[in-house]
Amino acid sequence: MLGALGIERCALYGTHTGASIALELASSRPDLVEAAVLDALPILTSYESASLLQNLPAYRPQPDGGHLTALWERVRAEHLYFPWFDQRPAARVDAPMPSAACLHQAAMDLLRAGEGYRAAYAATFRYSSQAALASLETPVAVIACENDPQAAWLERLPRLPECVETARLAGGRDELCSWIAGFAARHLSEASVPEPPSWSAIPDRMTRTYVKTSVGQLHVRGRPGEDERPLVVFHASPGSARMLHRHIIELMRSRPVLAIDTLGNGESDKPPGWEHPTSWEPTGPRLPRSQVDPEAPWITPGIADYAASVVELIDALGLEELDLYGSHTGGSIAIEVAVALGPDRARNVIVDGLAMFSEAERDDLLACYTPPLEPRWDGAHLPWAWAFLRAQTEFWPWYYQTREGIRWVEPIPAKALHTWVVELLKSGHTYPLAYNAAFAYRAAGRLPHLRSRTLIAATSDDMLAECSASGARLAPNAVARDLPPDPDQQCELLVRFLGGDDLG
Repeated sequence: MLGALGIERCALYGTHTGASIALELASSRPDLVEAAVLDALPILTSYESASLLQNLPAYRPQPDGGHLTALWERVRAEHLYFPWFDQRPAARVDAPMPSAACLHQAAMDLLRAGEGYRAAYAATFRYSSQAALASLETPVAVIACENDPQAAWLERLPRLPECVETARLAGGRDELCSWIAGFAARHLSEASVPEPPSWSAIPDRMTRTYVKTSVGQLHVRGRPGEDERPLVVFHASPGSARMLHRHIIELMRSRPVLAIDTLGNGESDKPPGWEHPTSWEPTGPRLPRSQVDPEAPWITPGIADYAASVVELIDALGLEELDLYGSHTGGSIAIEVAVALGPDRARNVIVDGLAMFSEAERDDLLACYTPPLEPRWDGAHLPWAWAFLRAQTEFWPWYYQTREGIRWVEPIPAKALHTWVVELLKSGHTYPLAYNAAFAYRAAGRLPHLRSRTLIAATSDDMLAECSASGARLAPNAVARDLPPDPDQQCELLVRFLGGDDLG
């Protein structure tokens, strides 16, 4: 990675597992490492190593979502006992329980890593830090804070080379940062940070990048291309482009694909004014940005705001002509982007699930569909997220759990639901924003301005399928078609349309 970034020499800071990685790099590649700080470096006995390796549970998705409760209990226990599975009074940690928000971030790290979390832990538990310390030639500091249960490991340090110093810090984060700054001032030379490399495709791989806009960075995944017209993809709410992974992989076989996580979702930045959780007001109709101070932070972003950020991204990547595909909320964004760019740039548009609502439906959805998602001390928000998304596959709307609201579809597999839940939790406190923007969007008034060649489609079991035909009648150059239920067959149909077939 350092080589790809053009960094010839650097300093390292690592904590816990990260300290082991930093130590190994400093030991094996002193040509790359100018100095390193190792915070709470694991120094384990053979018994401890074996015991830790035996206690790396998998959190495989369960149909009832019980794995999320087990994961939360694991995160809490790590702040109560060390190690977390040794739940005796003698192993109790002398520290208060962190806030629910802090515990939630720790849980999210585990959920993001998935099964990969066990690989990094296992590598650390097997690592011989004593041997690596003995071979050091680079200035290294081995430190720990008193409030870290692993501070006792400093007493296990072997005889150290002269280039290694140790410190045990009594304070908290401020003292730690101040100490690291002082260490850096003594050992580091001036250096410039190189520009990051440009985004380029890796053969047969989905690649990722970030694109800076005036309202935040947008995360993009897919396959860039220089000579072919790309397909720009927008996901449904809530979630991210991760939910379209199978479509992206299949569509990449025939053309460049750029799948965007919209602001506030996936790995993209939060919209302006929503960078940090705030106290929530009751969900309900909100003013479009045109009715508030245009210089003020985005209090309530609309579809036009999401589309404007995408147009910035498209211009930043230098894309002249492109095709657009959007699912549900993403379909509304695709319409607005195409209207902004015009048919000379937005050549083809696919709306997979057109959202058009009556005033009564709109008011009901804005009032009821998006309860707040906030971390709770007992972790109850995790099973709530599971039940919330599962109910969306069972009823429409999810909160009308009546005979009339039944969706006659196959139950969603636990693994697929888990992936969706993780993407919802990444959105966190901003998940209602895109939903409510889609509910408030008046597609019927915008479709007459959509002059690009357009396909409006949905599968027969899509709750928005009945909107396709009426939407196609409103757009000057649109057709309505049914999508087959199989994703691969859907992609075949989409490729045909993008190639010029009107699917008649």
